[in-house]
Amino acid sequence: WQSSDSSVVSVTQTGTLKGINPGTAMVYAMSNDGVYDSFEVTVNASDYITIGTNIPSYTISGGVTYTATCTVTVVIPTYSEYGFDIVPDFTAAVGSNIEPEYEDSVYGDETELRYDYYDINWDGEYSLSLDIYRNYLAAKGFEYERTYTDDNGYYSYSVEVYQNDAAGIFVELVLWENDDVSICIYKYKITLNKTRINIQPGFQTTISAETNISSGTIWWVSSNSRVASVEIEDNIVNIVAKKDGIAIITAYFERGGKRYSASCQVTVKTPTYVDYGYAEVPDFAGAVGNNIEPGEIYERTDETEFLYRYSDINWDGRYDDAIELYYDYLSVKGFAYVTTTTGTRDEWTYQAEYYQNTVARIRMIFVRWSDGDISIVMWRY
Repeated sequence: WQSSDSSVVSVTQTGTLKGINPGTAMVYAMSNDGVYDSFEVTVNASDYITIGTNIPSYTISGGVTYTATCTVTVVIPTYSEYGFDIVPDFTAAVGSNIEPEYEDSVYGDETELRYDYYDINWDGEYSLSLDIYRNYLAAKGFEYERTYTDDNGYYSYSVEVYQNDAAGIFVELVLWENDDVSICIYKYKITLNKTRINIQPGFQTTISAETNISSGTIWWVSSNSRVASVEIEDNIVNIVAKKDGIAIITAYFERGGKRYSASCQVTVKTPTYVDYGYAEVPDFAGAVGNNIEPGEIYERTDETEFLYRYSDINWDGRYDDAIELYYDYLSVKGFAYVTTTTGTRDEWTYQAEYYQNTVARIRMIFVRWSDGDISIVMWRY
C-alpha cells in the first residue's frame, strides 16, 4: 500500500486509511508481481483542529451574527504515539540531572517528532547528562553517524546524528550554544517532487527523489514500461511516455533489509482535437469511418498548433471517396477552401490544400502525400 501524499492521507500495510490534512491524494495497492490498482481519497476539513494550524473565519452578510464553536484539543505527542518507542525519552533517561522549565513538541507528520528542552537546570551536570543520553541511544541500537553545525540567526548549534537501520529511525541530538537541547526523531523516508504526471506519447519529463538520510543508491521502476519507462542519463531521471495508459513510477532505497519507497502516477494520453480547443475541426478517422485503419503519429509545438498524420492507410480501394467525404465534413464545420500548393519532402511529393474557419479563427492544411498518407495540420490565428 502507498499514498501519493502522506501529508494528506496515510495508509498502513493492512489498508487502513487515516486523514491527516484537507486535500486529495491517490492511494495505490500493488502486488509483488506488479499488478496494481488505485483510488482517489479526499480529506475534508473537520470540526476539530490541531494547535498550530490556521483557524478559518467566515463573513456572513445580512446584518445577522452567527456563532459556531470549534473543539480545540491540545496534545503533546509522546514517542510511542508516533511509533518511536525504541527512542529513549530524554527526560526519563537523564533523570534528576535536568529540570526543564519549558518542554515543547513540534512535528510535521507521523514521520517526524521534535522535543525542545529550554532553560534547563543542569545541576552542574551538563556533560554527564548528555553522555547518559548517548549511552541510552547506544543501548537502543542507535549508531553515531556524523556531526554538523549550523545557526538559526540567533543561536549556533551542533547536531549529532544517530541511526538505527533495523528500526528505520534516526535521531538528531541538537546542542544549542545556550545549553538548551532539542531531540528530533525521524523515520527513514523518500519523497518525489512529483506525485502525478499527465503526458502524451513520444514526450518525456524529469522527476527527482530526495531522502532524509544518506541512502546510497536510489532505484527506479515502472509498473508498466510499455506505457512509461524510466531512463537515467547523467544523473537526470527521465520518464519517457510510450503509449496511452497508466503506469506507476516508484523510487526506492534499501537500508537494514527494509525498502522505503515513494510513487508517482503517470497518465499517458494521446490528445484529441477537442482536448486542445479544435472541436470545430472534424476528426479524420471519425469522419471517414471504417474506410481507413490509420497508424497515427502525433506531434505538436504548443497548444496553438498540432499535426495528425495517418500512415499505412487501408483505404479499401476507396481513396477518392474517403477524401471527398472529409471535404464534406470540412464544409459542414464552416471551413472554406483558400488555396493549394505542391512540393517535395525527401523522396515524396505532396499536395497541400489550405482551409480556414474565420468564425473559429482556425487555419488548417490537408496534405495528401504521393504514397497515400495523409497529414492534417491546424493552428489558431
